[in-house]
Amino acid sequence: MPHPKKYFILSLAILIIVFLIVVLMAVLSPQLKQVWQQKQGLKNFNKTVQLEEEKYKADTYGGLTPQETYQLFLQALQNKDIELASKYFILDKQSDYKALFTQIQANGQWDNMMKDLLMPSNQQGQFLNDNWYQIEIVNEHNEVVATIALTKVKNLNFQSLSNIWKISQF
Repeated sequence: MPHPKKYFILSLAILIIVFLIVVLMAVLSPQLKQVWQQKQGLKNFNKTVQLEEEKYKADTYGGLTPQETYQLFLQALQNKDIELASKYFILDKQSDYKALFTQIQANGQWDNMMKDLLMPSNQQGQFLNDNWYQIEIVNEHNEVVATIALTKVKNLNFQSLSNIWKISQF
């Protein structure tokens, strides 16, 4: 009669071989690689979203109403503080608008822009819905020269990230 220890070692060896075959098949499977890559991509995406949400929650530049944000923005522009004015925009647009205002200033168009922005008729806008406010800027000939849109920033679940309003378009 064979020794039980030999059966145990033989059974263990077979289990290890089967396990290695299953692991190799899983590692070499294109579908499993794709699933793993998708999981990693989703994990990275969620991390990026979380970091962006934290930035917005920490952002204090803006008002509790769209009108307040717009007035703070205009004050910064009147003081030619382009750095501060750009902070009233949504985070991913701040550098773009900082560059735009720097270019307007360099091209000698600053006074014309401010003349239009400070006209009393250009100080008011309208709510498009609870989360969007729009101001149309007209020139002295009553032509629309710009549209300014303000919003409350929301996450992917449409929940507000803060109580402040930001400029999303100029």
